[in-house]
Amino acid sequence: MEESGFATRDKAIARLTEANKAKKATPRGQAKAERIAKYGAMPFEEYAARWKAGQRGLGPASVVHLDSLLSIHLLPLLGSRRMSTFDHKGVEAFILDAHRPGCSTTIPPPV
Repeated sequence: MEESGFATRDKAIARLTEANKAKKATPRGQAKAERIAKYGAMPFEEYAARWKAGQRGLGPASVVHLDSLLSIHLLPLLGSRRMSTFDHKGVEAFILDAHRPGCSTTIPPPV
C-alpha cells in the first residue's frame, strides 16, 4: 500500500520496518482468512476491474493487451466465479488447458 510522503528518510525506513514486523507477526492463516473475508464473495470480474484501476504507469499498448486478455480469455470463463473458489491447482489447470493446441482460450505461454 502506498502512504503519503515522509518528512525524512529515517521516518520512511522506520515506517517500513514497522510494517514488515507486523506482517511477519501475523500468522499466514490469519492473512489468508482476511483476504477471503475481504475478496472471497467478490466475482473475479469485479476483482479484475478493481485491480486494473489500481495499476499505474501502463502504456496504451499494455492497456490494450490487458483488456484483450481479460475480455477474450479470462472473463468469459472466470468472470462470474467467486474469488474464494480459486486455488493454485485450479489456476494451474486453467493455464495448462489454455496452452492446449486448438483451445479457443489459448493464452501465449510465459516467456
